Amino acid sequence: MSKLQKAIDRLRRPEGRPVGFVATPRERPKAMLLGTLVRDPSQLRPAIEAGADLVIAHAAEPDGFEAALAAYRDDKVPIGIWLPHVDEPLANALAAAGWDFVVSTLEGTRAGAIDPDKLGHVAAFLDTEQVPDAVLRALGPLEVDAVLVKRTAGDFTLRQEAELVRVTTLSGAPLLVVVGHEPSAAEIRALRDCGSAAVILPEGATAEQIASGQALLRAVGPRKRSRREGAEIALVPSLASLHLHEEEEEEEEF
Repeated sequence: MSKLQKAIDRLRRPEGRPVGFVATPRERPKAMLLGTLVRDPSQLRPAIEAGADLVIAHAAEPDGFEAALAAYRDDKVPIGIWLPHVDEPLANALAAAGWDFVVSTLEGTRAGAIDPDKLGHVAAFLDTEQVPDAVLRALGPLEVDAVLVKRTAGDFTLRQEAELVRVTTLSGAPLLVVVGHEPSAAEIRALRDCGSAAVILPEGATAEQIASGQALLRAVGPRKRSRREGAEIALVPSLASLHLHEEEEEEEEF
């Protein structure tokens, strides 16, 4: 299991109250994790020291990041790389170098290239509205750790929120959403409620913006369980039932 997946699991299943009589101060739970994109190896250390929960290097090749990555090989912070193309030799090299996960499009990833026991995989969708429902449903067997999407600039509408709900509901995967440098509390609440596990600040995020983002995520907090949650049941007809229905209609015609 990748560090990214473990971090998401910890976020969604916070530790219970300690047993005993000594009160232990606990940090307020966060709405989501906070990550950031970096382009240059020199940006890796400042992002982690500023408090980022995860870092994604966005580069054409992994070359140049080896020294910066080696310093955090045993660290708990998940560090991944976003690449345009991934094949098996490259995936094996990434795992050996200490990368926790790789971000790539489905089209740019060779089938069977990524061993989920060695390297996490985040599927990137640059335009979710062009992704069919069948492809999203297929992500479960592909064992992706998360889905990365970019939020379009401008006001965040209910239509856009509904689209993200479609992605996470059909795929069953948590969302990593690339946002602006200074997201609002309303945007954080909306992204949290539609199944996002992390907001990702774009390249060039400063230490102040990372710290401010973390404070905002704690101020918003996790989603409260709705009284209606769990009451909805998705009724999806099976192929067998559809076939049986067709046979009944044919018998009625005779």
